[in-house]
Amino acid sequence: MQEGTIIRGRGGLYTVRSQEGQEYILRAKKKFRRLGLTPLVGDNILFTPGTGSDEHGWVEDILERNSAFIRPPVANVSLMAIVVAPRPEPDYLLIDRLLVFVQEQKLRAEIVVNKCDLDETAFQTIQEQYVRADAPIYAVSAQTGQGLPALENSFSGQTVCFCGQSGVGKSTLLNALLDAKTETGAISQKI
Repeated sequence: MQEGTIIRGRGGLYTVRSQEGQEYILRAKKKFRRLGLTPLVGDNILFTPGTGSDEHGWVEDILERNSAFIRPPVANVSLMAIVVAPRPEPDYLLIDRLLVFVQEQKLRAEIVVNKCDLDETAFQTIQEQYVRADAPIYAVSAQTGQGLPALENSFSGQTVCFCGQSGVGKSTLLNALLDAKTETGAISQKI
């Protein structure tokens, strides 16, 4: 067996990066379903790689988690970045719920006000609302690069989870911070 970390999960298949940096596609054994346990992105696991006759390998065991979230479904996070923006209008109840959840998990939280180039007052409003929340608040713009160096510095050495409403710029922010090309989209019509 090898040790690795789940980096993606979709449709019952999990992409795992081994300690050597190699990626494998795995399926979870049925025992996890019987135990009511679902492998999550961020889980450290023991696994058996696939062989010639078996295309996919198997998740054998999920190692102890430091933290676990249902939404978004991730594990072993040390910092939650709650992303808000002037548009769509911030959902303060969602922010409150996430801050309480982070506190219950004994993690750190940061509030990231993205798209500050569109409305400079949004940051001030959020800052007034959450001045006592024990969470640093950052004014950033993924488009202009405003505030990104300070945000990147605060993430150093952390396992960070981005969460927030649809359309606040989570993927765009990740692309700007990591120089990546993750897919971005418009605000969800359903939400």
